Amino acid sequence: MHHSGIHETMEAMELLNTACLSLTKSSGMRFLAKDDGLKTLLKVQADADKRHIHMLQRFLNQEEPHG
Repeated sequence: MHHSGIHETMEAMELLNTACLSLTKSSGMRFLAKDDGLKTLLKVQADADKRHIHMLQRFLNQEEPHG
């Protein structure tokens, strides 16, 4: 188990929030887009966001509670 300071944990939580928002937007817009190229880009982005979310969740789950 690794130990990070509270600042690093908060930064990871902010990155997780950003990835979740990006996934929501990419997933929703993919079904509204008419251009096939844009649909492909949005799918690639959503897939990358899912990977980032899983990585960040694993990182945060390794943290011990602060306090």
